[in-house]
Amino acid sequence: MTASTLLYVSLGLAPFLVSALRRRWSTGFAHHGPPGAAALALTTYALTLALTQGIVLCLTAYLGTIELFPVVHPSDWSASVLGANLRIPAWCAVGCAIVAAALLARAGARIVLSLSAVRTTNAASRRLAPSADLAVVAGASRVAFAAPAWFSRRRGRIVVSRELLAVMTVPERKALIAHERSHLRHAHHLYALVIRVAAAANPLVGDLVAPVDHACERWADRDAAAAVGDPVIVAHALGRAALTDRRAPEGALGATHSDVVSRVRDLLEPQPTDRRALIRCALLVAVSWAMTLALVAHGHAIVELAEQGLS
Repeated sequence: MTASTLLYVSLGLAPFLVSALRRRWSTGFAHHGPPGAAALALTTYALTLALTQGIVLCLTAYLGTIELFPVVHPSDWSASVLGANLRIPAWCAVGCAIVAAALLARAGARIVLSLSAVRTTNAASRRLAPSADLAVVAGASRVAFAAPAWFSRRRGRIVVSRELLAVMTVPERKALIAHERSHLRHAHHLYALVIRVAAAANPLVGDLVAPVDHACERWADRDAAAAVGDPVIVAHALGRAALTDRRAPEGALGATHSDVVSRVRDLLEPQPTDRRALIRCALLVAVSWAMTLALVAHGHAIVELAEQGLS
């Protein structure tokens, strides 16, 4: 293995190694860190890993298949010079291409399915409340959720069943509606979409979906507590909402979407905020991009040699 190839492999493995360093702190960050910062940082981190590792796979596939598929490479590239400076086995390059294509297809499918679900849910909520942002519906089941509006200028609608409101006090109702309004105001559906697309594009970050969801729910819980002035009321509202008969439909955000017991404990017995994880997350994002950009620069330098016919 040449020194150039060794450097390429080292830089290429860096984003994959970074993804293994978060497992000890990501869940704790979502549970004990500032919820808004935790949701944004973990989503950014997951998207970074999905993009950087995708770049590594695509670049490796492209540079390693010059002899197999010369027609898709510039004609002035010297295959012999490129191979002398960067020795990527053909099976490795083809494997990277297959994996990259499969993951890209997964990400695309997730985008289509998510947008379709949001469109269906939002259309149903518009029929329930054509002009208002709150729809109170009658039915045999207890349900409450926020339906975001990605396909119109409206912010979205909140759907709550009469049966659920009937078992709540007036302050608890205000807390529930404030929670759902927080989801719409802060566009938590975008966090849900991005983290799921990132997980589809890179299964190594799939375990970050639950922490991001939990951070968004804590975010809405705190907004609700600020709106009613008492976290105990929010805790009671969550407890009653947790007894709902149905989960929120696909594409919507519900108050009981994440671990209710942990969130109630956080409201009643708040723990000291851990901000160190935010620094770790920022550093890992910076390292991932730095190593990936260094990899691209190194690959470009090798390509320059191949264009000049130098070894």
